[in-house]
Amino acid sequence: MARPPLPVGTAGKIGFTELANGKIRARAFFRDFDGVARPVTRYGSSRASAERKLKDRVRYWERAKRAAGRQVERVEPSSADDESLLACYASLTTPSQEAIAREQMERIEAAFDELSERERDLIVQKCILGLSNEEIAAGIGESPHYTRTLLSRAQVRLSALVDRIRG
Repeated sequence: MARPPLPVGTAGKIGFTELANGKIRARAFFRDFDGVARPVTRYGSSRASAERKLKDRVRYWERAKRAAGRQVERVEPSSADDESLLACYASLTTPSQEAIAREQMERIEAAFDELSERERDLIVQKCILGLSNEEIAAGIGESPHYTRTLLSRAQVRLSALVDRIRG
């Protein structure tokens, strides 16, 4: 199974290499806010120096991506028409929030695929279709109490799978 991708806006494990000239190279990957993992390399006279320089560069990239000028201004709806509301909704998220949401959806979908068909059906009926426990119980031929137990177990399993995929 492949290793899960780095979360957006984070750096991976730092690797160190001693070079022939006595310098130390520190290298890690930084998952940028556009979803691309980019290598970050810094050199120092010691391991601590190279690590400090690398961490400073990663912090610089994190700040640059969150700069106020890059964020979308929040728009207040001027009326109840659809266009005004859409403009308001579009201003509530930033590109980095959208990238994070896409990653989360990918993890949830991957975990959802690993559930059994019964577990998927229970979660869809409860969380997406909004059916009550009694309606679900009648549909699957079980008691409402047992249906709540099944649903709870399915949600716990889904949560564990999402956490496992996250790494």
